[in-house]
Amino acid sequence: MTIDAPRCRELFEAVEKTGNNARVTFNYRYAPHNTKVIELIRSGAIGTVTSVHFEWMLNTSHGADCFRRWHQDKRNTLERSG
Repeated sequence: MTIDAPRCRELFEAVEKTGNNARVTFNYRYAPHNTKVIELIRSGAIGTVTSVHFEWMLNTSHGADCFRRWHQDKRNTLERSG
């Protein structure tokens, strides 16, 4: 959502002031194959899950590697104004 508590408070204040909503989500959570995995686990179809290994193989051909290029480095985020 943001990198520190003051900025988080600003987001909550903006929601309250405008009456709009803010939503934070994880893109991978709603991918069809992940939704199917959750469905299988909840249904008991694959038994009791005792361990999960998740490996993210980032497809850089469509530009998603921006998260590795600059988002991961806090020096590249916008400075707080005011």
